[in-house]
Amino acid sequence: AQQDNHPALGTMATSRWQPGDLIQDVYEPVLADNAPPGEYRILLGFYDLASGQRLPLQGRSEKYFALEGVRVQDD
Repeated sequence: AQQDNHPALGTMATSRWQPGDLIQDVYEPVLADNAPPGEYRILLGFYDLASGQRLPLQGRSEKYFALEGVRVQDD
C-alpha cells in the first residue's frame, strides 16, 4: 500500500516548520485484499514535489525512516 499526502492534510507546509515542531499526521493505507497476516515494515519519507526526488533525512544515510514489526492480522 502507499499513501501520499501533504503534511497535516495540506494545513502545515514544510516551509512553515520550525526546529522542535511536532507535526501530527494521520495515514490510513489500505492493504490489498490478498495481503497475508504477519509483520510488515512501513517506510516514511519526504520528496520534493517539483522534482519527485526523495529528500535525505538529516543525520542519516537512508532517505526514509522505517517502522519495523508492524503487525497485520485478520479481522
